[in-house]
Amino acid sequence: MMISSSGVEGLTCYSLTYRSVDIDSIALLRLKSAELRKQLCSTSTPCTVLATCLRVEVYVDSPNPEATEDHIKAFYGSLWPKVERFYGAEAVKHIFEVSSGLHSQIIGEWEILEQVERALALSREIKCASQIMERVFERAVSIGRRVREEVMGLSRDSRGYPQIAVEVLSKTLETLNDKGVLFIGSGHAVRRAIRYLVSSYRPSIIIVTDTDYERAIATASTCRELCIPLRIDDVYKWLHLINGVFIALPNRGADSVERIRFLVESLGRSTPVVDISTPPVIEERENAYTFHSVQRLAEEMKINSIDLERARAFIEEELNSFLAALKKGEMREQISTIMRGVELISEASAEKLARELNVDGDRREVVLAAFRNHARKILIPVIDALTRIEARDKNSSTYVDAILSYLEKAYSS
Repeated sequence: MMISSSGVEGLTCYSLTYRSVDIDSIALLRLKSAELRKQLCSTSTPCTVLATCLRVEVYVDSPNPEATEDHIKAFYGSLWPKVERFYGAEAVKHIFEVSSGLHSQIIGEWEILEQVERALALSREIKCASQIMERVFERAVSIGRRVREEVMGLSRDSRGYPQIAVEVLSKTLETLNDKGVLFIGSGHAVRRAIRYLVSSYRPSIIIVTDTDYERAIATASTCRELCIPLRIDDVYKWLHLINGVFIALPNRGADSVERIRFLVESLGRSTPVVDISTPPVIEERENAYTFHSVQRLAEEMKINSIDLERARAFIEEELNSFLAALKKGEMREQISTIMRGVELISEASAEKLARELNVDGDRREVVLAAFRNHARKILIPVIDALTRIEARDKNSSTYVDAILSYLEKAYSS
């Protein structure tokens, strides 16, 4: 774990999202995100990179972010002018809102919450997360869950692109009860879609396939009684049982894409296909729906009808509570430092006096005890003064000023 500032003043967020660039550009940056993480870590800069299909955000914890900005500029390349920046408390507020799904196309979708957790986990793996960054991201995940459950009233897996994509299939087929569904892919989107499908409908069969057969087996195991994992070449024997297709794949290369396209075409154009891959594997046409179709349906279903003001107010309250807790922790550290410093000074002064008076044994211990008691008498009013200041003043720099002012008065008297 890297250690940087105890407060959030050194935190900077560089954000690029689907709102300012196309998702193909986001996808290319996402592929490079692991390399950026390693580069920043090699410079001893605590960082976390949140890379999803709709956003690539870089968080660094440094008192001098300009020193590492060249790496980040090179990473974003020609897209750098479109990158938004957030500093300090604004960066904390931003990740709280992102984790809560307020900046997602489908407000409150759950996928981003797992992605925030994963971003922190990746930084931890290479020991590139500072203490404050860990606290911020852990709190963001906690707040994200609470916003959904307490403010939005959303249950787990109730909202997101996989769920809406399943509804697209259901709408096209009129229902998914007693229907066979083919899932192409084996990531978290497919797993979420399968969980939602079996909780909302009664499909006759679920087939899971992927270019990586072992991953298909692992995904199918989440719903053993209905899911059948198959190699892509074996799916053709089961085409007569498939009524709809769900695709969610990362970029697996041109050969894999062509195999999947050929498989989908073998089903015939009357079989509905929903593809939420970014970029999509299939082309949008009749009975074939891409990520953008899913977004349009979400708007038609008024899936974003959430009380955003209430959610933002909740986050603002949690933000203030979090920053106040950090401030108290920082104050305790400052007081501990002062106490250690004064005790060291008193010990040194006592030792010097004992040598000058040429005292030893019991008399030396009396001198040392007298200096310790005097140090405590100085510290107690300092702590009281800091506590009173904390109650009325939110400017942390006042603490240091108060310490210096008090000690100057104490020494002058």
